[in-house]
Amino acid sequence: MKKAKASELLKNYIGATVAGVIGQANALSSMKHKLTQGELNEIFLQSLLKHFLPAYLSAGSGVVINNKGEQSKQTDIVVYDNRVLPPFLHSDNLNVYPVEALVSAIEVKSTLTLRDVKSAEKNANHLIKEVWKRNNWLGVGIGHRLPPLCSVFGFSGSRIRNLSTDDNSWIKQNISHVSLICSVGKFSWARVDRKWTYGGADEEYSEIRRYIALLVDNLRTVANSNLGFELSVELHKDWLGQYIRYL
Repeated sequence: MKKAKASELLKNYIGATVAGVIGQANALSSMKHKLTQGELNEIFLQSLLKHFLPAYLSAGSGVVINNKGEQSKQTDIVVYDNRVLPPFLHSDNLNVYPVEALVSAIEVKSTLTLRDVKSAEKNANHLIKEVWKRNNWLGVGIGHRLPPLCSVFGFSGSRIRNLSTDDNSWIKQNISHVSLICSVGKFSWARVDRKWTYGGADEEYSEIRRYIALLVDNLRTVANSNLGFELSVELHKDWLGQYIRYL
């Protein structure tokens, strides 16, 4: 019997992991219960992302704040860097994350629509412009600090006319702060080097594989650029003091 290559085994394992998550999501999708969306988020977070995130990155849900008092909308999944600052508040009802540690914000939808994509873009615009950019960043830094990676993921959805083909004219004109969009069984879009590229869907979940690969690889890049910026000027910075001290 011919032995499978290690790369083939890994691809098969990832395929089985993805299929399992989607199967659980589909099983819950028929539930008419107010917790269904939260359960879908939990499935996506714990059953999929945890397999691929580096040890120094963690994920939760909640609100992102900066040291000037601005805050984001409630975010389904917040990926943050444990090396910078931990969540300020971590509970079943409310989680609060400092923007210095923010790496990614992900919106998760049970059924993705064009309205959801537009809403995700609006929320990402607010997060980046009003919370991330307006933070009182300490020091000058060397190099380039990358903004958080914003994306939207839908477990299901109908064909969206403006996004279901490789014509990127609509997305170029309307989406500039969200970088990844995935609709299971339909499509994936990715903004790479400022260019939007389309990926189709198939029985092997190519759209999810593409989304996860691009997401995780870019999370590492964003996290490392932020940490390098913070550590490049001086050894001591009052990261926590910016939030909790009066003077």
